[in-house]
Amino acid sequence: MVGKKNVWLWIVVWVAFWLRGYWMLDPDFGWHVRMGEVILESGIPLTDPFSYTMAAFPFVDHEWLTNVLMYLGYRSIGMVGLAAVFATLAVAALAVAVRGGRGKWWEMAVILVGVVWLGRGGVRPQVLDWLFLGGEWAWLLSHRWWKKWRWLMPVYLAVWANLHGGFALGVMVLVAVLGAKMVSERKIDLPDLGVMVLGAVATFINPYGGQLWWEVWSQASESSFFRRTVAEWQPWYAATELGFWLLGAMSLVLMWRYRRKFDLRHWGMWGGFLVLGTSTLRHAALFAAVAGPMLVRGWELMEEEFSGEKEKKARVERFYKLVLAVVGIVAVVEGGVGLAGARQLTPEKFYPEKALEWIKVNPTKGEIFSSYGWGGYLIWKLPERRVFVDGRMAGWQWKSPYPDQADWIFKDYIKMIWGEADIGPYLEKYGVGVVLWPVKKEKKALINLSWLGKKDKGKGFDMAVEMEKLGWALVYTDDTAEIYLKP
Repeated sequence: MVGKKNVWLWIVVWVAFWLRGYWMLDPDFGWHVRMGEVILESGIPLTDPFSYTMAAFPFVDHEWLTNVLMYLGYRSIGMVGLAAVFATLAVAALAVAVRGGRGKWWEMAVILVGVVWLGRGGVRPQVLDWLFLGGEWAWLLSHRWWKKWRWLMPVYLAVWANLHGGFALGVMVLVAVLGAKMVSERKIDLPDLGVMVLGAVATFINPYGGQLWWEVWSQASESSFFRRTVAEWQPWYAATELGFWLLGAMSLVLMWRYRRKFDLRHWGMWGGFLVLGTSTLRHAALFAAVAGPMLVRGWELMEEEFSGEKEKKARVERFYKLVLAVVGIVAVVEGGVGLAGARQLTPEKFYPEKALEWIKVNPTKGEIFSSYGWGGYLIWKLPERRVFVDGRMAGWQWKSPYPDQADWIFKDYIKMIWGEADIGPYLEKYGVGVVLWPVKKEKKALINLSWLGKKDKGKGFDMAVEMEKLGWALVYTDDTAEIYLKP
């Protein structure tokens, strides 16, 4: 993988990830930074410090250490530097995914895995899951490295457990791969069994102990509701992703052709993560991390098979150019769309930047009700006010012991914006005096909660009409946001 051409490919990939991270302000970025600040100033909070609708909820921050690092990073190197850090993490994960590739066919894996990841890239903790999952998969497949360093796996999982909730997949992969190995060899490997047990136990080394696993389970158990409401949790048919399907098809064909070179571990990981990747758009990146190495190995085996006769080599060369052209077109189109989409998530175009300045200058009474997609931004840019709902809260549910707080505020929010419940009683219950809402022409993009199977949901909702019914006054509007005040 050495050469001037390869170096330029890596540079282009890094720049693409950096641009995505620099241009796109992720809706959750604000609360990540603020949470890191809160933790450093006063320790890990036991209840939610940011909302007024579920302020007593005993939430678990399953990425507390990443939030601290993001806060410190933003304070010291700004968004330019953070985007560079996360671009480097993404490229490092990509290098792991195509590790050891020989010849020129590995470029296909670089491009396809890169395209799948680019659409989900940015300054986001999920990037760490790509790196940790790819690293674990490489570790488990290397007989030499696994035998020599396997007792470090519990440490690896303990670090992962403090960085992001994806650690649970790491434990499952460890158990599944080592279990498949034992089944294939028809014997129990006691050291491997010990690593499995210690690896699972090590994940309890975190500020929350066993509560961390409960948080991960509660999020996973509500995935069906997320698939109906939150964009990145929608199933595969909610978006057209040729890069993902090319990666899946190519790896499957090559694995089947050279099936004697792939064992139960490979097939189990490929099939399991395909199911995971098609169940939600968010997890397609995890499938890419697992399928990438198999695609690289498949291309290597094909090169070896056709490396003898001159005529066969010429045919393979023509086939390579054809496949590279197809993959290149897909990369340019989908990569361009991904970067163009990132340009739409800037503070000027997506967030209520100017509207918040108006609120700061003009004191208002009561709480603020705003869009789910803006919650993280308000937590960051308007820290003196609490929010109605934000990106952390989609799966938060309990039986609240307090009458003025919600059992499941995100579900109430969905009912309101889908027109399934009157908005007035909710505003009254939570003492809302200010409504900060996307202007109508931007509403579909900003709410970002439509689902392919629920096409008509929310289309009939018009905040201006609802506010007129309640007698609220429109006091501010710009290209992005509008503000209503309670009379």
